Amino acid sequence: MKKLSLLLPLWPALLQAMPITTETWTVACSSLATVMEKIEPYKEKPVIIGELGTGTLLFLMNSETGTWTVVVTDGKRACVIADGESAQINK
Repeated sequence: MKKLSLLLPLWPALLQAMPITTETWTVACSSLATVMEKIEPYKEKPVIIGELGTGTLLFLMNSETGTWTVVVTDGKRACVIADGESAQINK
């Protein structure tokens, strides 16, 4: 979670680059349509949508399989900034 909070203020710059690779993860950027197309096989649906000033953060999740993806978008370009498995919603 620490990496995500440090990364969010930089999202406009991330939308211009593709991909960004660090020692532990890769940020993949493309058109919003292409990113959503790549996520589609996982059948993840938005569970959190948050405004980031000039863009949007989407947290998508498949509650049956537990897969999840975090996407930042300006409506045209999008970057997958994190993904994983074993997500659950605490009630």
